[in-house]
Amino acid sequence: MVVGIVVGSSVVISMIIIASWYMFRERTASKALEHVRINEIVTHDTNVQILQKEEDMSLPLFDLSRIIVATDNLSPINKLGEGGFGSVYKGILNDGQQIAVKRLSNSSGQGLNEFKTEVKLISKLQHRNLVKLFGCCIQEEGKLLIYEYMPNKSLDYFIFG
Repeated sequence: MVVGIVVGSSVVISMIIIASWYMFRERTASKALEHVRINEIVTHDTNVQILQKEEDMSLPLFDLSRIIVATDNLSPINKLGEGGFGSVYKGILNDGQQIAVKRLSNSSGQGLNEFKTEVKLISKLQHRNLVKLFGCCIQEEGKLLIYEYMPNKSLDYFIFG
């Protein structure tokens, strides 16, 4: 009889411990997920603030809605090509200026710091044989670089034929 009480009590206590551990795990996972959601909501504003705080950034930040209109919502018809950075789209701004928009692919693994460094370096490079960087955009659709549009195919075509 004593053995039955001890075994029964042990089973009940074990079940209480397992249930408590499971509930604790679910609660912490739920809090972590909520933290991620909050971070996703404020990511855009934070990214823009980080880029705007850079003292040596004299590059304009383009609004995503302006890029979406210019490229017809990053339409496949306007897709010029794809490279290591991501896809490149042709667009026309409201003032009639043609642009090329590079959209960073999610698989590139480039984070915000690498993107900022690239934007700073490219914006400082000025040469008649280099395409001019007009600005950048960091919003819902990801990281975008806005260049002047150069017609007549890509450099690869002329180098490698």
